[in-house]
Amino acid sequence: MPLRDVLSTEAMSVVLHRQLSPFVSARVGRQVKPSYCHVAERMPGEVLRRHVDRPQCAFTLSLLVDFPPCPAGKCA
Repeated sequence: MPLRDVLSTEAMSVVLHRQLSPFVSARVGRQVKPSYCHVAERMPGEVLRRHVDRPQCAFTLSLLVDFPPCPAGKCA
C-alpha cells in the first residue's frame, strides 16, 4: 500500500504557484517562472528521503498545509 497520495497540476495549487512567483523572485533576487507543482499527502510511516529535483527546479518551495502534532508535543 502506498504511503503517499500525489496530485499533479491540481487547479488550486497551480493558481497559488503562479501567485507566489513574484514573492519568490523578490526573495531570491532574480526573475523565476513557475515550472510544475505537486500536492502530496504523506501517510504515517512515509519518509521523504533526500533527493535532487529536476534541473529546472533551481528553487523549490514546500508549503505545509496541515500537520497533526504528536500527543507528547515533540515530533521526530
